[in-house]
Amino acid sequence: MHGSTALTPTSTGYDLEFLPRSDALKVLYNHVKDKSRLHHNKTLVSVEHSESIVAVKCEDGSLYKGDILIGADGVNSVVREELWRLAASEVPDLVERDRNGNNYQSTLIIRSADC
Repeated sequence: MHGSTALTPTSTGYDLEFLPRSDALKVLYNHVKDKSRLHHNKTLVSVEHSESIVAVKCEDGSLYKGDILIGADGVNSVVREELWRLAASEVPDLVERDRNGNNYQSTLIIRSADC
């Protein structure tokens, strides 16, 4: 490992939980009050962000905006690739080192103790 890249409460400031992807999706689904805001069978093509908003564009031309983006789209994650692309423009050395040294293949939910 290159330096300290382990995801621990000490390095992230958050408690960590690992769970099967299907369980993570159930938790997310069960906590969305307005189910009409959930969209299935969409293919994400790009992500953009500013200090106050994240926007995703889908293959069918639809555009969605929100406060956060949760990537729960599996091992071949388009969300993860888009986040790598965005991060590379801001911290290229960190991204290149992390991309070459780690392979994340699970859904990870980070939460604060206040949630």
